[in-house]
Amino acid sequence: MPPDAIGYYDKDGQKTPMCSYICNDTSLNAISNPKCLSSFNQFVDSLGGTPILWIIGIASVLSLVIISYFFYSRSKSSNQTDLEYDENLNRLRLAAMELDFVQRDLHQHICRVHMIGNNELSSPWALPLVPPLIIRNRVYPEKYAAFAKEINGCYKPGKLERFLNTFLGYIYPPLKPLYNKRKRYQRYYAFKKIIISVQDKMDFWRSYEDQISIELRFTGSKDYTLGYLDFLDTKRQKESFERPPLPMTIMVGGTGHFSKPFNINRHDPLIRSVSIYLEDAVVSLSFS
Repeated sequence: MPPDAIGYYDKDGQKTPMCSYICNDTSLNAISNPKCLSSFNQFVDSLGGTPILWIIGIASVLSLVIISYFFYSRSKSSNQTDLEYDENLNRLRLAAMELDFVQRDLHQHICRVHMIGNNELSSPWALPLVPPLIIRNRVYPEKYAAFAKEINGCYKPGKLERFLNTFLGYIYPPLKPLYNKRKRYQRYYAFKKIIISVQDKMDFWRSYEDQISIELRFTGSKDYTLGYLDFLDTKRQKESFERPPLPMTIMVGGTGHFSKPFNINRHDPLIRSVSIYLEDAVVSLSFS
């Protein structure tokens, strides 16, 4: 009889190690229920015991709270229809859209700086403090580093975000990829807002001409794991543009995980511009 079984031996002088016994509750069958447990206790025991039941219960409650929070946030944002009439927010939204690097900006492109990191809490985005080589002699290094530090300090994760980032994978794993993507978008938008705010206050250019003619564009991949800052010279005319200079560094987005596989953003105008060099129409069409 198991040490924790609730029963008694019914025969003396057994010839086998497994001695016959009967449960105290005679309605229970000792063969199918060796520990003589009630139906509920037998269910709890099959899960792994009371501690496991508590863990499942707490995880379920936290999952419901998290799901309710997401639905509440979504309904709150959908109910704010009056935001369409808020001039300041509309201006910010339009400015964020204009900050994307698009096809019409290609002939003005000077260089691109890729963000370090993949926009996760464990590997946040950071703008390099050293300016790119092609514009290094046109900027003040110290002022550019201060500019980069201001950009990098635009987003600070809260305690709730750190907690959910750590434990959501254990509490409710299917929800974590969606939660992480939502947070990556929030960080992406935070970078856009800070770049919009400093667009007219870039004092790191050595010449006044560069200060008034060079603009910034900040764009990200669809999964918000890859971000890049493009420098544009608005003085450049479209007629003078022939083709992008090669070699060109092409960074891939994603992290290599199932939910964030590596990918090339073929809709990026700079990547699509490589098709100018291709004589194969089929290959060229795949970039358009």
